[in-house]
Amino acid sequence: GGAAIGAARLQFSNGIAALVPAFGILFLLDFASLRRQTPRLAKALTVACVAFCVFAVLQALPFAPRVGNPIVRTNNVLLIIAALIALAASVRAWRQGNRQAGFFLLSWLPLLALLMVRAVQQIRDDLQPTWMEYGFAASMAYAALIIAIGLAERTEQTRRERDLAAHLAQFDQLTGVFNRRAILAELADAWAATAGGSAPMAVLFLDIDRFKQINDGHGHAAGDACLTAVAGAVRNELGETDRLGRFGGEEFVVLLRGAHAGQAVQLAERIRAGVAALEIVVHDRTIRLTVSIGVALREGA
Repeated sequence: GGAAIGAARLQFSNGIAALVPAFGILFLLDFASLRRQTPRLAKALTVACVAFCVFAVLQALPFAPRVGNPIVRTNNVLLIIAALIALAASVRAWRQGNRQAGFFLLSWLPLLALLMVRAVQQIRDDLQPTWMEYGFAASMAYAALIIAIGLAERTEQTRRERDLAAHLAQFDQLTGVFNRRAILAELADAWAATAGGSAPMAVLFLDIDRFKQINDGHGHAAGDACLTAVAGAVRNELGETDRLGRFGGEEFVVLLRGAHAGQAVQLAERIRAGVAALEIVVHDRTIRLTVSIGVALREGA
């Protein structure tokens, strides 16, 4: 196909020149999330993207050589307009705190400036000066470097968001312990692991006494403070393999792998005493707590 491309090299290069900004717009819309932050300008860029694709198709049609210059001029005018819209959208998104839009501005400003200058030159039928060829190469290398840094940061941000989502899916936001679903999964795994009777396990079920009265008399903020304090007191008594979860409301579950009856009862007593020693001060009022604890066992062989 080289001969065919060589014979139509001007049409081919003009078609590629129309596709480049089309794909650049698609990249920018996604990279900087412009559809969400600047929806109107994003729609204008989408229209420009479609227009660039139409220009690229026109270059491949038989009549393209006869109307080549008007198409190229129109394409260059659209390029200038699209570049200005892209800059305006990126500035607006950047001012709203979008770091990716800031990376786009930092990386593509030199390239966009050269593109706009070259578009004006082509509209006037001026030849491209030699310095601009080197300028395009340097600006594209610079843009690639900055965009690579921006993509790396976005990847890191995505990883942090993924880790946060995984954390929120497992842990109770108020107390920081396992939520109901996660502690039930831990219990199921422990139960399956002891199915052969090879090792014991114990489960403590904790209920804060008169918790509804605390909420009604002191407010939900005081109730939240009590839940957090109790979770901390329980966690202080647990070992590395023990698991604590909030079962619901004021109820907590403790999973003790490898614990016998005596060990479980001793731990329950230490937890009871630790919670009884708590003093939660809310609005200059001290709240004292007690808990009721039930112990369930699965003895090993």
